Amino acid sequence: MAPKRKMTDEERAVMVAQMDRDLEDFISEKIESYKATPRDPFDFSKMEKEIENHPAFMQEWDPTKPMTPELEALISLKYEECDTLVEKATNYKEDGNRNFKNSKYRWAIDNYTVAIECKCSDLQLNAICYTNRAAAQFRLGNYRSSFRDVVFARKFVPDHMKAIIRGVHCAKKIRKYDIALRWIDDGLLIDSTNEELLKLRHESEKLKLRNIKLKSVEGDDHDDEEMVGEEWESLFGRTSNKEAASARVFLDDFGTLHWPILLLYPEYGQTDFITQANETTRLVDLLYQVLGPETPEADWDLEKLYKLENLEIYFENKLEETLYQVDINASIQAVISHPKYIVYGGLPSLIILVKGSEFAKDFLKKYSISTN
Repeated sequence: MAPKRKMTDEERAVMVAQMDRDLEDFISEKIESYKATPRDPFDFSKMEKEIENHPAFMQEWDPTKPMTPELEALISLKYEECDTLVEKATNYKEDGNRNFKNSKYRWAIDNYTVAIECKCSDLQLNAICYTNRAAAQFRLGNYRSSFRDVVFARKFVPDHMKAIIRGVHCAKKIRKYDIALRWIDDGLLIDSTNEELLKLRHESEKLKLRNIKLKSVEGDDHDDEEMVGEEWESLFGRTSNKEAASARVFLDDFGTLHWPILLLYPEYGQTDFITQANETTRLVDLLYQVLGPETPEADWDLEKLYKLENLEIYFENKLEETLYQVDINASIQAVISHPKYIVYGGLPSLIILVKGSEFAKDFLKKYSISTN
C-alpha cells in the first residue's frame, strides 16, 4: 500500500478555510432552523448536543464506525502537522491515555501501538508507551503480553519504576514468583523505601513458599507421612518416622527458605534427617554436618568410604525413572529449582553414593542417568 501523500501548506490552508466556512454555515443553519419554528420553545441542550456531534467539537469517536470526511480531515490535520516523530508518537500516546481513562483498553492498545511504531528517538517516551500498553493489556487479562511490554520498556529505560512494578504484578499473575522477586530487588535498588514494592515483596515471598510447598506429583492425593514412607520404601523397603513426616519448610524474616532434608544411603539402607537447612547452603556443607571429619563415624559405614571426597549425589525423578546427578558444590536452592526435581510430601531428598564403588555401579544400572 502506497504511503499517503502529505498535504502541502497551501492545501492545508485551503482545507482549514473551508472548514471554518462550513462550521459557520452549520451554526447559522441551526440558529435559523430554530427561528423558523417560533412556536416551539428554544431547547439549548438539544442544540448543544447537535453541535457536540460536529467534528470540530467532538471529544471522542468510535474507531469501529466509518469516519465522516470532516472528521477524517481533522485527524489528518492533527497528525500531519507534527514536524517530528516524537510529536506524532506523543499525540498517539495522549489519545491512548484518554481511551485508557475511559476504560476503552483495546482502543488504547491500538493508540500506543501506533505510537511505538513511530520509532522515535525519545527513549523515555518509548518506555512510557510500552508501559502504558502493558497496563492496558493487564486490564484485559493479557498478563504475558503485558510482561513482554514492560521488558521492552526497561530496554529503553532500565530503571523505569512503573514498568518494574507492572512487571512484578504480571509475574505474580503467571505464578513466576522468582521473577517477581528479582524485579522487586531491581526496584528496591532504585528506591529502597518504595512502599508498594515492599508490600509486593512480602506477598511474593508468601506465594513462592506456598507454591513450592504444593509442588508434587500432579494428581497425587497421599498424605505427607505416606509419601515420605514411599520415598524410603522405594529404595530400601522401610517406613518413615514421625519427625520426618511432620517436618515443614518455612520462610524466615529475610525471605529465605529453610528446608528439612532427607539424605538416603541405599547401600546400607540408612538415612540422615536434617530438620532445617538454609536454601543457600551448599550440599558439601550439608554433608559436612553428618559425614565431616569432626563428626563421629557412622557405625554402619563398615568400609569407612563415606568421606566427602568420595561421594556422588543424585536425586530421583520417579515419573521418568531417572536419576539426576548434581554438583556437590551446588546450593539446596539450585537443586530444588531444577526443572526435573519434585518435592515429595514437602520433604526434599538426596541419594548419596560412593563414586566408583561396586554397589554404585549396580545401583545406577537400575535407572536412566542424567547429568543435566
